[in-house]
Amino acid sequence: MKLAVDGSGTGCRGAPEDDRHNSFNEDNTMQFKPTDRKNAGSELMALVTEKLVQQMEKVGTDWNKPFRSMAHLPINAITGEEYHGSNTLLLMMGTDDSEFAGYQQWASKGAQVRKGEKGHVILRPAIAKDKNDPDKTFIRGFYPAYVFGRSQVDNAPDPIYTEKRVDLTQAIRQADSYFDKVGATVIEGDGGRAFYAPEPDSITMPPRAAFTDTATSTATECYYGTLAHEHVHWTGRKTRLDRLKFQRWGDELYAFEELVAEIGATFLCVKLGISNEPRADHAQYLNGWIKNLKKDPDALFKAASQAQKAVEYLDNLQTSAAIAA
Repeated sequence: MKLAVDGSGTGCRGAPEDDRHNSFNEDNTMQFKPTDRKNAGSELMALVTEKLVQQMEKVGTDWNKPFRSMAHLPINAITGEEYHGSNTLLLMMGTDDSEFAGYQQWASKGAQVRKGEKGHVILRPAIAKDKNDPDKTFIRGFYPAYVFGRSQVDNAPDPIYTEKRVDLTQAIRQADSYFDKVGATVIEGDGGRAFYAPEPDSITMPPRAAFTDTATSTATECYYGTLAHEHVHWTGRKTRLDRLKFQRWGDELYAFEELVAEIGATFLCVKLGISNEPRADHAQYLNGWIKNLKKDPDALFKAASQAQKAVEYLDNLQTSAAIAA
């Protein structure tokens, strides 16, 4: 998500100061100046969540996830490291770039952020030392930092990864291999529902023929997007990440778990080169998400963190399968 950057301390030219503090502009860029630097991370989370809730309420069941289709998950263009959790989410909202770096990081490689470009906000942890044990540190909060995408920079070094998306045939092969290595029990059911059942620890999927093309995804992509969603649920079992705490369908914890699964499926589909279409029952969960986000502005970022852990769990199974082979 792009922001009008306050350039103090970043080495970049910021937007002119005015009387606005935290708000979205007409072009969906964001003006962000924390009123309390100690709570800047929470203020930013609340502002982004408020914007998403407004979008959901405005367009109702036609609301689509505001995550762009990237060539790969966001990475730092200089170090090659992936961004994680809420930062992945933030960088997928509002840009097609996949590689980012700070102003000074680009400059260290001879690149120059173009004048007038607006930075993308991420959250960085504020690390503090334990008063009782100087050798221990802890995260006391988060503060906003700004990065710029490759398309905003002149004389950028060569991309770390190719920006070309794989074709659908190759993407399907990748997806089949990926989910096979996970080893979850997947059953083809007779009905039209897809679901994960903690007992007997199995995923039930509708027949592939039950999926149809949409404006943004083929029927095959819809199938794999749903399969990714259910695999994220699969990671939440007590014997794995122990995340499934809801008591009944439709309660707040259930809605939160669905948000985790939707975000996790988005992350997975980007990794696999598949266009992720919202589930057919997406509208049923929308009100639950809105209720959750209004009650807890941090819920979106908590869900992104849990989604990241789920994807990392599934990724680790790829390595385990390769070693076993």
